[in-house]
Amino acid sequence: MVSDRCCLLCSYSSESQNHIFFECAYSRGLWQLVLGLCSIKRSIGMWLQEFNWATSCLKSKSFFLCLLKLVWNAVVYFIWCERNSRLFENSSNSLSSRCPIDSNPINNRLCLE
Repeated sequence: MVSDRCCLLCSYSSESQNHIFFECAYSRGLWQLVLGLCSIKRSIGMWLQEFNWATSCLKSKSFFLCLLKLVWNAVVYFIWCERNSRLFENSSNSLSSRCPIDSNPINNRLCLE
């Protein structure tokens, strides 16, 4: 991480692991979108809380939980790529322009069936 810098995603707070992935408005918006699409109703916590939730609740090998594991990792990766894109390529994209997920839950459910 870049020390003594404002968050590249929201320009509000200093960068930290908690802020970049869960406190930042950009990241929080992405998590809320993804949790909603997965029909998961829960508040978003800090890094350690979310990691503990993922490791304790996503233990089963069912198709749905395997998919949720992939989604959890993809969101973390997506946030990190956007942050690095802003840092190294001076490229900023809105969440709606970068998010590959259709916001229509009917379309998303049809893709899984």
